[in-house]
Amino acid sequence: MKIYKIYFILIILFSLIFHLEAKEFDKKSDKKNENEQILIIEDLNLKYKIPEGYKEFNLKKLNPDITFSFTKTNPMIVIMMIAENLGDSSEMDTKSLLEFVKNNVENNLGDLEIFSEKKLKINNMNGYVISYKAKMIGVDLYYNTWVYYNNGYSYQFTIYGPLFNKVDIDKEAEKVFSGFVQIEKNKKSTNKLFYTEKYNSKNFNFSINLKNSSWNYWENIAESSNLAEAGGLLNDNTAFEIIPFMIGYEDANIDLISTVLLQSFDISFKNEKFQSKKRINSNEEKGYILKFKEKNENGTYTYIFKIVISKSFSYLIPIWTTDGNNAIDKYANEGD
Repeated sequence: MKIYKIYFILIILFSLIFHLEAKEFDKKSDKKNENEQILIIEDLNLKYKIPEGYKEFNLKKLNPDITFSFTKTNPMIVIMMIAENLGDSSEMDTKSLLEFVKNNVENNLGDLEIFSEKKLKINNMNGYVISYKAKMIGVDLYYNTWVYYNNGYSYQFTIYGPLFNKVDIDKEAEKVFSGFVQIEKNKKSTNKLFYTEKYNSKNFNFSINLKNSSWNYWENIAESSNLAEAGGLLNDNTAFEIIPFMIGYEDANIDLISTVLLQSFDISFKNEKFQSKKRINSNEEKGYILKFKEKNENGTYTYIFKIVISKSFSYLIPIWTTDGNNAIDKYANEGD
C-alpha cells in the first residue's frame, strides 16, 4: 500500500525545477473516448470520466505510483488517484484500507486535523471518505480522500487544495469521485503480491537478489513502511529498505535531492551526529553513504543510509541493526 509524505514535499520543492504545468489531456497516453474524455486503465480495472474544466497535472515524475492527476484553477483544486493491483491474496478490505490511510495521514502530515469520516457509495461501490486539513511547508491544505477495495484492487482518490477553498472542494468532491467506476466489478486480480527469488522493479530500474546472502525478503514490507518498494529482514532488529524516486542528478542538485530523501526519515542532511559521510561520485552514480547511531526504547541502533542517484532515478537505502558497527558493515555488503 502506498501513500507518501514525501511526494507532498517534492511537489512543492521541485515544481519549479520540473516546470509542472497543467495541460490538455494527452491523447496518446491512455485509452480515451474522444468526446467524453474518458480514461481507461485495464490493468487497474479502472475507468474515469474526467470532469469538465480539469486539465492534466503530471505528478508522475515526482511519484509514479500516482495513477492520474488533474487540476483546475479558480478555484485552485488538484485531484489524484493512487490505484493498485495488490493481488487477490491480499488480506485487505475497504475498512482496513481506510484505517491504513488514516494511520498514514496521522503519522506523516503536519498539524493534522480530521474533520469527518463517513461511508460514501459511488457508482454502486461502497467506500469511505475522510476530510482533513494539514500543513505542509507552511501551507494549509484541505483534503477529501475516498477509498475503496475490491477483489485485489485498491483505490485512494484524493481531491485537495488550499484550506481557504474548503467550501469549493467539498462541493466539488462528490462530482469528481463520481466519474470513477471499475470496468468489471466482479473481476478478481491475478497479480502476485510477493516475490520469492529475485525482485525486479517495474518503474525504477533496480533489482535485488538475496539468494546467496543471510537476508530474507521482506514480503509484507508495505504493512510496515509506506515508502519502501522492497527490502529485507535478518532478525527483529536488523532490516533494510529500498525507497526509490523518479528524480536524478540531471533534474536537480545532488545535495538537494539527498536533503529531501532524508526528510522522509525526519533526518537533516546536515546532521552533526553522522559518524561518517562518504561521497559516491562515479560516472554512473552519485550520492552519499552516511552512518550514525541512535538510542531508543529498544536499544542502540546503528544505521547506514546509502543515497544512490543516477541520471534519472534516486534510491534511499536505509539499513539498521542493534548488532553494532562491525555487523552493519558486513550486512551492508551482502546481497546484490
